[in-house]
Amino acid sequence: MLHTRICELFEIEHPVVSAPMAGVATDELAAAVSDAGGLGLIGAGAGSPDWLRDRGTNSLWDLSGKAVEGPLAGTSLTYVSSFISEWYGWSAYHPEATIYEG
Repeated sequence: MLHTRICELFEIEHPVVSAPMAGVATDELAAAVSDAGGLGLIGAGAGSPDWLRDRGTNSLWDLSGKAVEGPLAGTSLTYVSSFISEWYGWSAYHPEATIYEG
């Protein structure tokens, strides 16, 4: 099994991250990726407010990461910095990197 720094950072089983593409990456896709041990993300910038409802607690979150309704109201998510990179850019700075072809 492939285990990387991404697994450690996000406490996931597999180094699989779904892209948060608004309108395409649905909550169902994010849930499926997360249930399978990856990091499921949604693109919520253009979505309905219900896209940001936590299925586990039924709490509603705003775009700043604060719960505004439900049992977690008033709590905030921990900010995790991120960046966007394409393979050609990543491989230019990390020539030792390879593509996993499991």
